[in-house]
Amino acid sequence: MERSEKRMMKFLVKQQKIEALEREIIASDQIAFVSVKFVFDGAWKTLHKVVQFTQCEETYNLVLGIDGTTCLLSAELHPGAVKMSLFGYDAESDTTLRATTVPVTLHIRPSGFVADGDTPIPPTLDLYTQLLKKLDEKAAGLQMEKMDFPPK
Repeated sequence: MERSEKRMMKFLVKQQKIEALEREIIASDQIAFVSVKFVFDGAWKTLHKVVQFTQCEETYNLVLGIDGTTCLLSAELHPGAVKMSLFGYDAESDTTLRATTVPVTLHIRPSGFVADGDTPIPPTLDLYTQLLKKLDEKAAGLQMEKMDFPPK
């Protein structure tokens, strides 16, 4: 199966509301298979965006960044209700600004997967680690732009 054939859910983020554009049935035990795509209204375009999935007092943050619109559903989620929301902030602003949404509920159904051993689930990186990774990627991109190719 090609990467583009993964399951995808699509949502519109309009001010502080999340509206479903396309919903899929979600089965548990998936790893890096279900994508969640967002379409943002103008109020969100310049914000640094983070998706939050909350289930049973556990919250998983997935960084979209400023230009990102898609993330993978956290593999740690298990059958039952999951609250999904977003928050965004303006990292360039002199004043504190945080946009938030009202959560929507996703329902994860039990899968028929039976493990033949303990297959480790890759953990969702914490928010701090994800932000550092984004900064490293941006710095590497800037460094490549500064280099003069081909060298003279």
